[in-house]
Amino acid sequence: MDIVEELEAERRARLAAEKLMAQLKSELGEANRQLSHHARKLSGEIVSSREEMGRVRSQAETLKSEVDVARDSLVQAKSAMVIAERRLWDSLETIRHGFAVFNPDNLLIAANRAFLSIFEGLDMVRPGVSIPTLIELLADEGIVDLGGVASRKWQADMLERYNSDRVDHALLKLWNGQFLRLIDRRTRNGDLVTLALNVTEQAIREEQLSEARRPAEAANRAKSAFLANMSHEIRTPMNGVVAMAEMLAETELDAEQKAFAETIRSSGEALLVIIIDVLDYSKIEAEQISFKSAPFDLERSIHDVVTLLQPSVRDKGLQIAVDYDLFMPTAYIGDAGRIRQVLTNLVGNAIKFTEQGHVLIRVVGLPGENETDYQVHITVEDTGIGIPEEKLDSVFKEFQQVENDQDRAHDGTGLGLAITKRLVEAMGGEVWLDSREGVGSGFGFRLPLTSTVDIEAEDVTAPPWLERAFIVEHAGMNRTVLAKQLGLVGLKPVLIESFEELVAGRPGPMDVIVVGQSTDGRDPFEAAAEIRARFKPAGLFKVVVGPSKVPENMTFDRLLPRPMLRAAMMEGLGELRPPVTVAPHSEDDDRHAPLRNPAGSNPPIEDAMPPEVPEPVEMLVDLPVTPDPAPETDDPPPVDPARDEPRRMRVLAAEDNRTNQFVFEKMLKALDIDLAFAENGLEAVAAFEAARPDIIFTDISMPKMDGKEATRRIRAIEAERGLEPCQIIAVTAHAMEGHQEDILAAGIDEYLTKPLKKQKLIDFIVTAQPLDARPCLPMEDAPPEHFEATRQSSLQGA
Repeated sequence: MDIVEELEAERRARLAAEKLMAQLKSELGEANRQLSHHARKLSGEIVSSREEMGRVRSQAETLKSEVDVARDSLVQAKSAMVIAERRLWDSLETIRHGFAVFNPDNLLIAANRAFLSIFEGLDMVRPGVSIPTLIELLADEGIVDLGGVASRKWQADMLERYNSDRVDHALLKLWNGQFLRLIDRRTRNGDLVTLALNVTEQAIREEQLSEARRPAEAANRAKSAFLANMSHEIRTPMNGVVAMAEMLAETELDAEQKAFAETIRSSGEALLVIIIDVLDYSKIEAEQISFKSAPFDLERSIHDVVTLLQPSVRDKGLQIAVDYDLFMPTAYIGDAGRIRQVLTNLVGNAIKFTEQGHVLIRVVGLPGENETDYQVHITVEDTGIGIPEEKLDSVFKEFQQVENDQDRAHDGTGLGLAITKRLVEAMGGEVWLDSREGVGSGFGFRLPLTSTVDIEAEDVTAPPWLERAFIVEHAGMNRTVLAKQLGLVGLKPVLIESFEELVAGRPGPMDVIVVGQSTDGRDPFEAAAEIRARFKPAGLFKVVVGPSKVPENMTFDRLLPRPMLRAAMMEGLGELRPPVTVAPHSEDDDRHAPLRNPAGSNPPIEDAMPPEVPEPVEMLVDLPVTPDPAPETDDPPPVDPARDEPRRMRVLAAEDNRTNQFVFEKMLKALDIDLAFAENGLEAVAAFEAARPDIIFTDISMPKMDGKEATRRIRAIEAERGLEPCQIIAVTAHAMEGHQEDILAAGIDEYLTKPLKKQKLIDFIVTAQPLDARPCLPMEDAPPEHFEATRQSSLQGA
């Protein structure tokens, strides 16, 4: 190889070495750069780790501090728990009552010394002993006085008690005379906590009270028996006194003799009222009064009270009206008898202390949360003597009366309002009073009652084609109430005082005419035919007070007693029919214009109803229309020769008292009946079997056999022979609470208390008259059918 080649080779080798060196240098630089980057990154991680380690170290130190605090708190809590547990057990050990806790398996966990002392230190009584073992120890060791019960039975009863879902209290008598009341309750985790209360003092006191209660109850029974016997013994002679006075007044007497007879009658009835007040107050004081809950018609009950007191109202020349909210139900659940008693007291007082003017009964109702619940407010207002302001607070107290000259002119026991207040409060209500001396008084009461009907379902609107209601009435309050009643049902009331004004008013075929008391003295029954022929009104009604004799040719559509029941008013209006042809109505037709009276006695209707009279009011009693008489003919009615003369009605009276027999006979002497008497129940049963009567009146207290047993035997005979039940009326002097229910339960139909009222006896007999018997009373003297509903209601409340 020449030198050139060698140099070339060396040069190539050098170049290659330089390239390799440059490459290695480059790689070394890159490695150095990466190493430097990694060193910086590692340095940052070290710094972060140091910071994190610092934070962890700080948190560890904080946690260590908190653990120290928690440890101190735990020590303190444990100490407090120990102290609390010690205090709890010290407290449980301090009390004289036993305390024990059993686990869900009925094993004793812990107990205080008072509980353990019951078992007199028996070694077996310690934590872990079971309830069955404790019961066995109590019985077998003689710790408990078993009171004559067998040991096994007593243990079985106690185990059954503990195994029940709810452990009842138990009273144990120990051998030493102590009494323990066991009270056991399960906890949420199933443990049983037992308290053994030492009730020795209470048990001894209750035993002493029981011992004292027996003679007290015996005395109370003796008192009740005395009151019942007193009521019976007083009512029996009172029946003779009052009834004979009534019969005497019906005979030919001069004025002075009539006054004597009336004084005897009124004094006897006043004495009877006093007796009833005393008996009622005695029952209230002894908390023996009871209340019934049954459906009744409040509006009709108020009507019954007004009807009962109507004679007193008529004798004193007063007006009485009922303002019953038209938009309030009449059917409720409650004690109708007690409510009537309250109303009779309040309305009777109002009449007694009112010499002129009126008595107004207002009834409104406030609905409760339930649509059938009502707070019924009843107020009795009068225009009587009033009560001084300083006496208002004592009116409802026992034996309290207003001490002034006017009051001393009126008799009374001072118990009526006290009884009223007690009765209302016992029924969940309250009473109130508003009175001004010389102006009048208003006594009211509130009762919570539940209605049995939906008032919205009742139709209280007149037929839409009716226009006006002409009210012929001169008594201001009565016509105002009538106007409101008819106005609220959609009619336009027109108030007039006489038939002359009625003619001037020109009623038409779409008008109603209601006739009350006019000022011109004309007989309304005679005027009715002329009114109907002249004006042809849609309806012609007559307002009457009490039973009235109705002429055969009466042309009124309906008689409406005052006060009037809503149902009768709506029924009367509903029976009316529009005229076949009606003349067109025009605005200038003066027939429909308000009446104008020169004397100014006929103001427009808006002035006829003063604001002080409440809104919706109506009181109507349903009185059916008297049918037109059959047309007269010249030919006599055909006579059936085969038909016998109708028999007389048979009436049997079982009464052992000769005076009462005499009273009974004289009261019924005007009746065409066969009246027979039985001296006792045995004779009554025998008389029934011998000749079955149409109706039986029976006393209750009679020798040999009383009226109840006689009734049972008569009912048994009827059932055995398949006879229709004979109506049996109890006539008794028993008037205490519970007597009526006991008497009716014997099979008796009705119940009358002595002294008897002649009209009630006659009413019962007329009602029971069979079809095959001749009339026992002339038709003109018979009680009108119009008042049948009122009569039945009053009899039920007798």
